[in-house]
Order: sequence, then structure tokens, then C-alpha cells
Amino acid sequence: MVKRNSLRGIGTVFQFSVQQHYKAISIRIFLLILFVISLASLPVASIFLTDEVADSSSVTTLYLRNETGIPFLSDTILADERYASLKIVETESSDETFASLLAESQTNMAASIVLDEQKGFAIKGFYSENSSLDELDVNTLTDMIAEAFHQSQMQALSITDEQLDIANAPYSMQVQLISDYNADSDQTDFSVHGMISMFYSMITMFLGTLSMSYIFQLCVDEKNSKLVELLLVSVNPLAILVGKVMAVTVFLTAGIGLILLGLFLSYLITSSMGSVEFIHEMFETIGINHLIDSLNVKTILLLIPSVFLGYATMALLSSIFASCCSKTEDIQTNSLYVALILMVGYMVASFAPMLESESVNLFVSLCPFLSVFTALANYICGKISFAILLLAWAIQIALIVALAIIAGRIYRMMILYRGGVPKLNKLIAMYRAERKQKQEVPHEKA
Repeated sequence: MVKRNSLRGIGTVFQFSVQQHYKAISIRIFLLILFVISLASLPVASIFLTDEVADSSSVTTLYLRNETGIPFLSDTILADERYASLKIVETESSDETFASLLAESQTNMAASIVLDEQKGFAIKGFYSENSSLDELDVNTLTDMIAEAFHQSQMQALSITDEQLDIANAPYSMQVQLISDYNADSDQTDFSVHGMISMFYSMITMFLGTLSMSYIFQLCVDEKNSKLVELLLVSVNPLAILVGKVMAVTVFLTAGIGLILLGLFLSYLITSSMGSVEFIHEMFETIGINHLIDSLNVKTILLLIPSVFLGYATMALLSSIFASCCSKTEDIQTNSLYVALILMVGYMVASFAPMLESESVNLFVSLCPFLSVFTALANYICGKISFAILLLAWAIQIALIVALAIIAGRIYRMMILYRGGVPKLNKLIAMYRAERKQKQEVPHEKA
């Protein structure tokens, strides 16, 4: 068990680490750049992702070649006030003839609608090199031609908008036990389960990776600067380690909070500039609209302890491996072990939903190192009960306590070690020798 005296001095180590971190000019510049990037992200994205539309049109005559056999309805275009005076001439002219027709006037435009059996319908707009039209004007009218042709297809096939919405409506498949079906079990299908599980496991992997990089660098820097030798005079090694982990928590929380603040202000700026509909369209294209639907007060309240437990597990695990590093070259070797655990957890969380197995969901939710990636998503998707989620949290807390004890002992043992990274058998031998020496000291004093 961890003695209370062993944790004395955590506040001093924590305060010193935070002050030293933010005292560096490079850290301040990095945080400023991070904030500026997040602040400018959505306005810049709106420029590239939002389709520009011409406010007015300079096109006087449109030569249209329709090779599909479907009658083209031009009323959709002419109903737009920008094209009220537009003259639409349907023609069977070749591409060579198009060039001469466009040369007759600088405000003429041509377009073709072609049916490709493999690629579908292709709509192309043309304008002359000497034309007074700009590309935005031509693009806008070409989009209008595509919309009008879509309406032409609908009418030719006698399809209403309601029928089309029904035909294009998304559907899902789900396999479940008849007992769950009869009990009206609220479970999501495997695609939604996989998306939500992948998202929440990505949060754990992201925080674990960031904490790993900070903790490894802090441990090596302390050994190289001889700072630890001074701290050992008044502070227990376990208190030093826990204080450093708490400081890293502040670093990450402040950085992520700064990004979220920048994104929030970025959203306000973008909404004041125009529509933010492109964000919702982007979410639907990527397929994370299910994640947004799953976010509510209950989910957020459950997310906070789940993320904290996952972060604490990976941070303490990183502390164990970081304690064995004496120089910068050792970081690459030992950090691979933590990165491997993070990657395995993320992969399991991503692929386990595809099996649609109750036993698999239960196992990955209770397995100590896997539950931080999977338990919350499984509960949100109805794969495990709230009692199982609480049990998973209890196991995670027990694992965190065990990792804290192990990390404290290894950190105390390796804190003044300056050799290469010890192998497992050597580390065990060193631990036994240190423990034996500690047991002999009280006898000598007696």
C-alpha cells in the first residue's frame, strides 16, 4: 500500500514543474501558434469547402447538347431571376461547332449532357478563351443545368421527391438474440457501434500518446540536469513521480482547452461570415453524425471519468517505462512498448464491434488494459449494462493503484541509475536487491 508520508511533497513538485514548463519561451510560442491555427481553421475551411455561387449572370445564350434522350426541362433555370433573360438553344452541334458558336459572342456559353454506362451522366460547361464570362459564372450555370436535368429525370420516370427520399433513405442491419429482441433491448447496429467505439478509443490513444511524450521527456531531463538528486533530499520518489504526472495533466488540459476555445471562437467567426452548413455536410460525408447523436448530458458525464481513468492508466504505464530511461536515445526504445499497448487497444476497439458477440464485448469491457478503450462505447451502444460499466471502472481503478505502486518502486530504484535500459531479468534482480537492502537497514539501526 501507498503510505501517506510517501506522497508528501507532491504539491511542491507539481508547482515547480508547471512553472518551469510555462517559463520556456518555446512553449508559449507553441501554444500561441496552436491557438491561432484552431482559431483560423473553420474560416479557412469555409473558403475551400463552401461552393461559391455567382450573384448575377452575364450569359446571354446557352447552347445545350443533350445526348441522353431524356427531354430537358429548362423551366428550372429560367425560373431563377439571374437567368430570366437567358436564351437556351438545344442543338446537336459537335465540339468543333461549339467553338464557332462561342466565338460569335463573348457572352455565349455551351454545355453537353452525356450518358456514360459506366460512369453515369457527365455534364460539362464550355466558354471561349476570348469570353467576357468568368469561371464562377460558368460553374454556377453548369450547376443549374445539373439541377434542371435531375428534375427532368424525375419527371421522365414519374418519380416524386417523396418517392426519391424513400428510395435513398439509409437503412441498417442488426443481428441479436431473440431474448434481446423480445425484451426490446436498445442496441445499435455494428456500423454505429464501430464508429462510436473507434472515436472514443481514439480519445484515449490521443491522450495516452501525448502524456507518454511529456513524461518520457521529463524523466530524462531530470536525470540529465541532476535535479532529481536535489529533490530526493526532501521529497519521496513516489511524490516526485505523481507530481510530474499531475503537471503533465495540467499541460494537456490547458493545451486541449486552448484548442477547444479557438475552435469555439472560430465557429462564431465563421457563422458571422456566412453559413456553417458545410460543417454538417462534412460530418455526414465523414460519417460521424452518429457520434453527434450520441452526445448528450448523460454521455458527457460518463465520458469525463472514463477519459480520466484511461489517461491515468496510460500515464502511469508510461512512467514505469520512462523511469528506466537515462538518456534521450533510450526514449525511442521504451516508448515503443507503450505505443504498442495503445495501438493494440485502439485496434481491438475498432474491430471488436464487427464480431457482434456478447462474450467478446463483455471480455474487452472488463479486460484491464482494453476496458479503457471499449467499456464506455459498449455501454452507450447498449452492449453492456451499467453494472458492467461500473465493474469495469472498479477494475480500472484497481489497475491504476497497482500501476502507481509499481511505478513508484521502479522510479525510486532507477532514479539515480545512469546505465543502459535494463532488460526485464536485470530489472527484477535490481528490484530484489533494493528490497533486500531496504529490509536490512532497520536491523542495522536497531
